[in-house]
Amino acid sequence: MSPSKVMKASQTNYPAQRTKPHQNYPPELQIFSIISKSYERDTLLSVRKWEDFAKRQGSTREQLFFLHECLRHSILPNSVRYKPPVNCPMGWKLAEQCGRRMVKLMITDAHYRINKYQQIIDVQKAKLEKTLNQEHLSTLITAISLSSGKHREQRRRVLKTKLAKIRKQQPDNTPIDCVVNLSKQPLSKMEQQLLQKGLNYNTGDASKTDFFAALESLLKSSNLNEETQEEIRQTIVPMVKQKRQHTQLNSQELKALKKLKNRKDIVILPADKGRTTVVMDREEYTKKAEELLKDEDVYQQLPTNPIQTLDNRIQRTLNKLSKTGQITKQDQWRMKSNGPVLPRFYGRPKIHKANIPLRPIVSLPGTPTYNLSKELYRKLKHLTESCDHSINSAIQFLEKIRDIQIDEQEIMVSFDVTALYTSIGQKLAKETMEQLLSNDEQLPQQSKMQHTSWMECINLCLTTYFQFNGQIYEQVKGTPMGSPISGLIAEAVMQRLENIILPKIKPKIWIRYVDDTFVIIKRNELDKTHNLINNVFNDIKFTREEESENKIPFLDVLVRRTTTGELETQVYRKSTHTDQILNYNSNNPIAHKRNCIQTLFKRARTHCSTPTLRKIEEKYLMDVFQKNGYPRNFIKRHIPPSQPTKTKATKENTKKIALPYIKDISEITKRLFKPLGIDVVHKPTKSLHSILCQPKDSTAKEDKTNIIYKINCNNCEKHYIGQSGRPLRLRIHEHKLAVKRHDIHSLISLHTDNHGHQFDWDNVQILDKGNNKNAREFLEAWHSSESSINRHIEIDKIYQPIRKKLHTRLAKVQVTETISSNTSNLEGVKTYINNQSRPRSPGGMINKLVEKPKSSLQFEVCAEDVTQ
Repeated sequence: MSPSKVMKASQTNYPAQRTKPHQNYPPELQIFSIISKSYERDTLLSVRKWEDFAKRQGSTREQLFFLHECLRHSILPNSVRYKPPVNCPMGWKLAEQCGRRMVKLMITDAHYRINKYQQIIDVQKAKLEKTLNQEHLSTLITAISLSSGKHREQRRRVLKTKLAKIRKQQPDNTPIDCVVNLSKQPLSKMEQQLLQKGLNYNTGDASKTDFFAALESLLKSSNLNEETQEEIRQTIVPMVKQKRQHTQLNSQELKALKKLKNRKDIVILPADKGRTTVVMDREEYTKKAEELLKDEDVYQQLPTNPIQTLDNRIQRTLNKLSKTGQITKQDQWRMKSNGPVLPRFYGRPKIHKANIPLRPIVSLPGTPTYNLSKELYRKLKHLTESCDHSINSAIQFLEKIRDIQIDEQEIMVSFDVTALYTSIGQKLAKETMEQLLSNDEQLPQQSKMQHTSWMECINLCLTTYFQFNGQIYEQVKGTPMGSPISGLIAEAVMQRLENIILPKIKPKIWIRYVDDTFVIIKRNELDKTHNLINNVFNDIKFTREEESENKIPFLDVLVRRTTTGELETQVYRKSTHTDQILNYNSNNPIAHKRNCIQTLFKRARTHCSTPTLRKIEEKYLMDVFQKNGYPRNFIKRHIPPSQPTKTKATKENTKKIALPYIKDISEITKRLFKPLGIDVVHKPTKSLHSILCQPKDSTAKEDKTNIIYKINCNNCEKHYIGQSGRPLRLRIHEHKLAVKRHDIHSLISLHTDNHGHQFDWDNVQILDKGNNKNAREFLEAWHSSESSINRHIEIDKIYQPIRKKLHTRLAKVQVTETISSNTSNLEGVKTYINNQSRPRSPGGMINKLVEKPKSSLQFEVCAEDVTQ
């Protein structure tokens, strides 16, 4: 066939070639016509094939970018969304996982097709290089580039629109601005992103060893028969063993977390109100706290530590009460302290006030007076429960004002006490409690304690010493903030004030929540009332806030008077409020997230008095939850019904036990224990708060309580593993006395006498922590090995494979050499293990960042390193 016939045939197959001559078009637009006229049909077919696959390649590259964006924003294209046949959280989770895996498969396929198209293009290009002259080839390359580029741009617009449409249906993951950086150094983008998750964000699963210790403690205290206990172990332990370490943070966030953790020049802590995270220079934080402690009317510096003397006074008092029969041995056991541990002071910044002062807080748990205060509160709280003016929640407030009508001559006002806890003098506190005890006729029937004994115990609880920045202080005025009995004393003082003032003023309504009081009173009596309440007790002063534009906030309720005199209510948020709630991606049980939705939507229905206000609040909540990563379908699924459903009555003998949270495993554990009358409560242990917030003085090693410790022999490989709920220094003192007395009941003393060896008292290591004796005994046995000389319980054989792997790894490390100069308790061992066996997921890094003292159950050597 002649070239002219070939060109005519090609014109019939390609309609684009039948257009008019392109004398005025640029060469790259004429090249296809030129090739059609000047070359054979096979040449034109190769050109069109090149162009076709170039377009396909460009389109596939845009598809690849689209799929990566879907993964980056945690969304799924419509084509891979599946509705699970089982409508439950696990079903939806598996469907989402399947969709993500399908997207990854599509990405792999896209890469394969791009390479395949490139091979076809290379073959066609090689053919045409032999056929076309250089000028035509160069023009053709330009023409195909323009054609495929235009096609790719069209595809990009389509996919961009599609992505925007899908993202609109997904939660708004824009970070909530809830971080205030007051330090001199700016935070990096990744550090800012990490802190914006909120300090309650749980980064990963609890340590497996901690979970085992808590599980064994639960079983031991549950009174279940041995057969049932063994069935539970056989179900749970293998699943925990196989579970890979899980973390919610990516590698960049883990690096940012480690960097923030290691910075000693800053302090990270929550703001006094709202969910704002505050970053301050440690120097500035210390300066503000010390300025607060310079108030000599409230605080006094002490030259020596008096905590041992206070502890001795408490023990003598309890012994006396027990011997005289005023309290039982069980009461004495609940009231006594674990040891003379000095409380620690810290402050929370009030970012809503000028100069950002600190709110003083004393951390009392574990200190001599804490258990006594807790038991006194339990026995005496009934003394203040009969007050008609005091409320415990916003629901009670709404019930009291539901049918109130307000006149034009009346005004709504709130009175707030300035620093209530530190304003109550100790003389006033003692007088008030003494009056309450004297007036209560039922107390002598309920308890054998005499009046003087109650006051002696209260006086002990009002004695507060604490430490800050290495200096010891005594609080000489006010009740200790953080003590269980302080709330009781404050309530008693406020009720006493009301009994004095209310007969004189007779307001229309007087409702108080702790130190905040809502009052409706005649306008002309407002100043008189304010003066009267300020003059009852010299140190207790009230500020007042009057209604503005017919509205006034009280608690989380905004009260508005209507033109008819009725009161209309809605949800109120303070200026410090952020939209931060529990993040959906936090490693918390799904029940926590579901309860979060139900609680806030229930509040919308109880607080909003009209359907319009309720609808506005519910729309706002939908936006808030989506900002925090909650899928829209998940929110709608868990919004409580308008009509309250009947809740199943819980059994009175149901016990609540907290277990460290491991995703999926903890939910199964809860279901196993529920038929046995045990309600397992999930306890996340690796929140950002527990890892990053260190505003208090660190506790010295010898003062730490609830510990598992190790004492090495200086002359051989033997060592002693022990556990104690008391401070380490007391236990070490007892061991030394046993050696000095050659006590035959002490294994350390026997080893010393029999072999003439000495123990390394200066480098005692703290291996672990456990909040109760059962957990500590399990951990003591867990850490014991053939080289241990201590007695310990026998742990179940199902744990032996895990323990064996742990001790095999530890045997490879020269423990004594590695940690002889390291007092951070197996830090060198932990580093070695993590370097030798890196976890398959970034979760192992979280275990390195969570310090033991931050949690009651935290094991420093990650169990993931043992099981892999």
